[in-house]
Amino acid sequence: MSNSRSLTRVLTMQFLLLVVVPLAAISILTLQLLTKELDRQITSKNLLLASSMADQVDAFLQDAEMALRQVDAVMEVSRVDERKQRYLEAWIRNYPYFESLQILNRDGRVRYIAPYRPHYTGISMAGQPFYKEALSTGVIYWSPVFISQQTGQPTLTVTLPTSAGMVVGFLNLGWLSDVCIQATRDAPVWGGIIDKEGTIIGHSDRRLVNERTNLGDAGFVRRSLRVQSGTYRDMVQGQDTLISLVAVNRTGWRVGVFQSAAQAFRPVEAMRNIFIAGSCLAVALALFLALWLLRKILNPLADLTNHTRQIADGCYDLVVPTGDFKEFDELAGHFQTMSEAVRSREEDLSGKRQELENSMVTLEKRNRELDQFAYVASHDLKAPLRAIANLSQWMEDDLGPVITGETRRHMELLRGRVKRMENLIEGILQYSRVGRIVTGAEPVDVEEMVQDIVQELEPLGGLSVRIEGSLPVITAERVRLRQVFANLIGNAVKYHNRPVGGNVVIAGKREDSCYAFTVADDGPGIAPVYHEKIFEMFQTLQPRDRVESTGVGLALVKKIVEGQGGQITVHSQEGEGATFCFTWPVQDSTEL
Repeated sequence: MSNSRSLTRVLTMQFLLLVVVPLAAISILTLQLLTKELDRQITSKNLLLASSMADQVDAFLQDAEMALRQVDAVMEVSRVDERKQRYLEAWIRNYPYFESLQILNRDGRVRYIAPYRPHYTGISMAGQPFYKEALSTGVIYWSPVFISQQTGQPTLTVTLPTSAGMVVGFLNLGWLSDVCIQATRDAPVWGGIIDKEGTIIGHSDRRLVNERTNLGDAGFVRRSLRVQSGTYRDMVQGQDTLISLVAVNRTGWRVGVFQSAAQAFRPVEAMRNIFIAGSCLAVALALFLALWLLRKILNPLADLTNHTRQIADGCYDLVVPTGDFKEFDELAGHFQTMSEAVRSREEDLSGKRQELENSMVTLEKRNRELDQFAYVASHDLKAPLRAIANLSQWMEDDLGPVITGETRRHMELLRGRVKRMENLIEGILQYSRVGRIVTGAEPVDVEEMVQDIVQELEPLGGLSVRIEGSLPVITAERVRLRQVFANLIGNAVKYHNRPVGGNVVIAGKREDSCYAFTVADDGPGIAPVYHEKIFEMFQTLQPRDRVESTGVGLALVKKIVEGQGGQITVHSQEGEGATFCFTWPVQDSTEL
């Protein structure tokens, strides 16, 4: 009972394993998936905004390129210098984001300039990096960004190689900050555009542009220069920031959307907190419902257990209460039926117990009467027998000279029959005492006991009786064990058909929780058909006139051995000797 488990604990643990744990696992998994999806949506939204700004910047640069190509087309068609200059003046007014426009000849000298500056005409630009780069590649060239001395704004030169020379436009990039401001006006973010060196050339905060703030050492800038687009988390001016950057193909710039990570992921944190609170509430509600259901189930069981304990204490008149469930009602009904049956059995058992006690008293009285009868029978039967034996001896002594040999033989036969009758009476008395009279168990040296029995049987003539190995010291009833060995060894000697040269061997050993002993001889043997019969009362295999025997010895041995909890068997074939084996259980705990 101490190893039994509590049903309340088992049901609670099973509920936790089958409901709460899966619910918590599903909640955690769902929370992770939702968090990941919201993170993806937030980063995608930032990246989409950055892509939109990059498209506007690219469109701005494309318009600038198309405008330069339009100038080249007009300049090729027109042959009059004054018209070309007027066209350029008009064109520069229509494209205000160009600070100036220069038309260079094949030698790199300025032929036309708008707005018109006479002192610039004829100046050689062949040594300028933008001229060299465009001349070497033969394609449009976008120069690095620099600060214009005229406007103080970030500016770059756009150089378009033509058949007559080059068209060079000085593009004012102040509009880039306008793009950043307009794109991020309605969002809690700020936009920025950085060139390939990491310098900010457009930003929602124009101050950073004017200060030529450089982010080239920032890890996200270095990473972004290796890919077309991406979203990163990095420290910007000491603040954890979510950054989405998209490349502008024409110039290699990066258009970025910057947002405080704490602010960007605030909805995620809010959703996570709400979800966690909801999950905890769901788990708490599940626990509450589980405990309520457990109480509904376990309370009737507790009542049933209490009534069961009272019934076990003998209160059979209790009525077992019913519960709220059909199964508990059926259980209570069956238990009530069982209680009534137990009460009936208890009443019957009480009556049987009283009958048994009366029978025990009667049996004890009968045993005492039997003991008294055995004593009286032994005394009253043996006394006449001894008198007959003595009388026959006296008659033989008195009639000594006149008695014939036949009469003398009859007298000896009479005394033999008297001796057999005495032995038979003694054997019957011993058999009746086995199991009723118990002597105390004591340590017995079996080897010493066997040696004493063999000495009592001498003279043995030429028959050899020996102990094989050594016999143990055991705890047993000395008288009963001696009776067993005395009968078995005595029978082996008495019935041996070779008084000279015959052998009787006694052996014994410990086997688990018992001792095994054997008494073996090489005498006439016993046919298998008689192996059971020889253990019955008054059964002998040879006529009593040939060998003196009462037929009680082996029956007595079997009763003693089986009374001790052992077994006895015989292994023999006719003409091959006989081996009697018996076991004697270990009685003292110190022997185990």
